[in-house]
Amino acid sequence: MDILEPFPPAEGQLKFLLVIIDYFTKWIEACPLAKITVENVQKFTWKSIGKLAPNWDDPFRVTKDLENGAYRLEELSGKAIPRTWNATYLKFYFS
Repeated sequence: MDILEPFPPAEGQLKFLLVIIDYFTKWIEACPLAKITVENVQKFTWKSIGKLAPNWDDPFRVTKDLENGAYRLEELSGKAIPRTWNATYLKFYFS
């Protein structure tokens, strides 16, 4: 986490920038602040933790092609996934 300062005050007297970088995925989250306080930093950090978590699921096996770009999936253990998935959200996985 970095604090970038001071910038010329923007609307709302925002003059600090708090930046968090996930060094694995290179994902960046930034938040402009008027004051650097423990509460502001904690709030931003906890809000950003969910965004910095992996945004992918486990590998799945395609069990059925439903034609219109939708697929039925199952986990590698054989447990069926209850909803269908669109092809645009699927990525190839090679083991």
